[in-house]
Amino acid sequence: MEKHSSQQEQSSQEYSEPLSFVSSIEPVTLPYVAQTQHRGVSLSSLAYTEHLPCTPILDVIDKDGNLHLFANLYCWAVMVYPDDQKARDEYLITLKTQTGGRVREAAQSTKEKNSIAALIGRWLDPHGGFDALSKARGSETVERDFEKAAWPGAIAGDLLKWIVRLAYWAPPASVSKAFYLEELYLQNARDKEGRQGAHRKRSIIGAWKRYRAAAPLWAALRVWQFYYGDTTGHGPDKAGPDWWSLEQLEGLPGFLAHAEIFRRICVSLYAHGQSEAILDPAETWGLPKNLRLPNLSLAIPSLEDWALQALENYSPEWGRTSYSR
Repeated sequence: MEKHSSQQEQSSQEYSEPLSFVSSIEPVTLPYVAQTQHRGVSLSSLAYTEHLPCTPILDVIDKDGNLHLFANLYCWAVMVYPDDQKARDEYLITLKTQTGGRVREAAQSTKEKNSIAALIGRWLDPHGGFDALSKARGSETVERDFEKAAWPGAIAGDLLKWIVRLAYWAPPASVSKAFYLEELYLQNARDKEGRQGAHRKRSIIGAWKRYRAAAPLWAALRVWQFYYGDTTGHGPDKAGPDWWSLEQLEGLPGFLAHAEIFRRICVSLYAHGQSEAILDPAETWGLPKNLRLPNLSLAIPSLEDWALQALENYSPEWGRTSYSR
């Protein structure tokens, strides 16, 4: 991917607006120039509000408040299946079994292999145990479902990013404005095979409805994918740094801190004339209260010229035909 002069190294708490869109976590080029103007929002600057009794909470910590071994997988499960507990269990059973199988293969003695088999059983117990494993659809089907979620999930993350950028740089923000900009943005988007994914208004609305409850996690992933700090050997054509990453357990607190910034902003953000927040705190996935997070800052980039020009042509009539908020 071509280097642009605006892609200068930034501090470890900043990111630039993406030059690409992803499917199956692979970047492809888009003709939008990264912005250099940013407004930083730190996690500590945003008020923490107690979760509602019905708020879904990410199961990522052990009884001592530390991230457990499979915290990353639990995040992925929620992102791919935010409203489907059965599908999340199947996903986790499948991947935990794969992990245990690789460990068991490396064991030297029969005693070690039997101990690991018992450990795998304990891993699977929260999801229905070996009985549920016998009914699972298999790793290929589960992986295929995950790949299908990459494009619409990324759209949901992009929409939340548009909303936050609108709120800070071109208020008032609304979901329908985000739909409008995302539809224009996706006109030139291609997946890693050069194919255009779903990009019509109806598909964008569908992606938001399906993945809205996990949108802060998808937004954090989108920020990480297009991080330009390049402090750990990553460039604009690669993924983000390990120090905050959904793929590295040690980087997960940083990733979740970014997601929490998006969540806190949007559960308290109201579109003009609306009585409901952009994100419903009763349905949006939250984090355990005793999870320790680093106080990171999210750098919110200004809108590109094309987006500002597009907003001049935005009509409330367009919004009324798409989505109310």
